[in-house]
Amino acid sequence: MHILVLFTLVASVMALSEYAGEGSLSLPKMTGGWYQLLTSRSFKDRYQASCTCPQVYYSTVNDTTIQGQQACLVTGSNGQVRGYNATLTQGSPLQYPSRFSGYGSGVVVLKTYRSEAGDYSHLLLGSDRDFWLLSRRPNLESGVLQDSLNIAGYHGFNTSSVYMDSQSNCQWLIAGTVGTSS
Repeated sequence: MHILVLFTLVASVMALSEYAGEGSLSLPKMTGGWYQLLTSRSFKDRYQASCTCPQVYYSTVNDTTIQGQQACLVTGSNGQVRGYNATLTQGSPLQYPSRFSGYGSGVVVLKTYRSEAGDYSHLLLGSDRDFWLLSRRPNLESGVLQDSLNIAGYHGFNTSSVYMDSQSNCQWLIAGTVGTSS
């Protein structure tokens, strides 16, 4: 039986300076399913020590707001799912790095990786102490890991102690949504 525990986290997005020529961040391109593939060890130890298969799904609320549902399997719980909801509201214009308030001193979008079609394939996010990498697919594309570690290190994060979140043998956890398959 899946037990879903929801916590509410409200976050607003504020515009900051442009990061490395990336330009504007598109919240609509952030919608859909994401697999968490990499985190700083401190983040995993603090927030997800008993979690496997961490995932998030963003859906559009209106032109400037998306709703996020995050979930993971609780280790050794026979299928118990733990999660929370987060509301992200876009400032105007939204540039890199872009800060979401509500998690410590906030969450910063450090980098978006784009597919050939121009959609976001990976998101590198950071906070005051932690960073994590989200991907549309449950596996990491070549070059993204080292590039993400380089960018996180450039921004002062400890990249010598990271945790690779395996998504192998994980089913999509968030009810009523669809994740991207490998």
